[in-house]
Amino acid sequence: MSEWEMYKDKSEDSLVLVVEFFNRPHDTGRLSSVLLHLNHSIEMLLKSILLRHDYGIRKENGHTIDLGKCLKVLEGGTADKPQLDLISEE
Repeated sequence: MSEWEMYKDKSEDSLVLVVEFFNRPHDTGRLSSVLLHLNHSIEMLLKSILLRHDYGIRKENGHTIDLGKCLKVLEGGTADKPQLDLISEE
């Protein structure tokens, strides 16, 4: 399994948890759980897209870039990878 596929699978797993938490029979923790896992799912999906397009998501310290950086790259591409301009505000 490639790294981008691993991130895609993590995204799918988090999305499944979003549905499960949303459909719980009680409200305890529903809102925060749904938002937390939805955020994680989107972040993993965007990282998967970046990896699929051969964009490195690791910083010098070994940590991965955050959601904001993912969005920034995918909203405008980069000087050496303009094809990463895949999403817009709309």
